[in-house]
Amino acid sequence: ERAEGNLVRMRERERERERDQAMATFPNYAWSHQRLFSFTHTPRHGRYFITVKSKGADQKTKAALLLLEKDLEAFATSRKISMATARGSSPKRKTVATTFNQIGIVVPYDKKMDVGYRPLPLTNRALHKLLTSIVESKDVNSKHHDKLCEELQEMITFVQFANDECDYGMGLELGLALFCHGQPLFHSQIDHLLPLAYQLLNRNVFAKITRLHLRYGTRSKRRSQSK
Repeated sequence: ERAEGNLVRMRERERERERDQAMATFPNYAWSHQRLFSFTHTPRHGRYFITVKSKGADQKTKAALLLLEKDLEAFATSRKISMATARGSSPKRKTVATTFNQIGIVVPYDKKMDVGYRPLPLTNRALHKLLTSIVESKDVNSKHHDKLCEELQEMITFVQFANDECDYGMGLELGLALFCHGQPLFHSQIDHLLPLAYQLLNRNVFAKITRLHLRYGTRSKRRSQSK
């Protein structure tokens, strides 16, 4: 029993080390987004905890927010997470490409070998137009819709070639574009592209989050799952 307990603790420590190493290899930023009004995301702070704290300052429920703030600070302290705003740490300085939601992507990229990222064949504006046209033509013009879907499928094929050659950023860029477009019509493509991209980049926690969000992310899905 003692040996089994030691083994469990060793595995837990190993998972914690892997998590910390993965989180240290790429930046994390908090953004806000109103899907009904725009595809664009607005940067808030360099860390999620700071964003929650800063946004909570203007809320009416003072008592509840004070309790939340105390719990938030206690959790951050226990995990050695800084609550101080990190100045000069804009994600824009580290992106290898700007997505149409204006966030961009950060992936390891070797400029000399030109390995890690290759651009999509469409500009952000053209990609946005293609995805919107696919959604709008779904129940209107089947032939036109199928042609547009073939164009999207061709890009997915390009991503598969890119993955084979270690240019993982391409799949991340296309997967995020589909995800941020916000249409359930693209969920199967997102599930194919985005978790794989995160796994290839050793960001497994985000692959898990993506799949959970596709399953439970919409209000209608959460209501149906709770019944």
